[in-house]
Amino acid sequence: MICNGGASTAYQALNEGVPVLGIPTNFDQYLAMTAIEKAGCGILLRGGSLTAEKVRQAARTILETSAYREAAQRMKFVFSQYNAADRFSNFLEKAVS
Repeated sequence: MICNGGASTAYQALNEGVPVLGIPTNFDQYLAMTAIEKAGCGILLRGGSLTAEKVRQAARTILETSAYREAAQRMKFVFSQYNAADRFSNFLEKAVS
């Protein structure tokens, strides 16, 4: 997945076990992509020094290096262990009681 690295898009990719090439433009996107990169699930490219060659090289690295796919698959498993709807419902019940 190539995107801005924001949590809403990048986490959808990771939920499917797909690595992320993120090109963030604002702070929250940098935060999400920094965590994703540290987890081995993707590559963060900084927009200020971006070139077409850097995008090609990063995409090639992700596609040719199995570690990115394996890390994304592990993240998919981690995500599958959480039922977001139940967790949010429990949070709301506690918050309003």
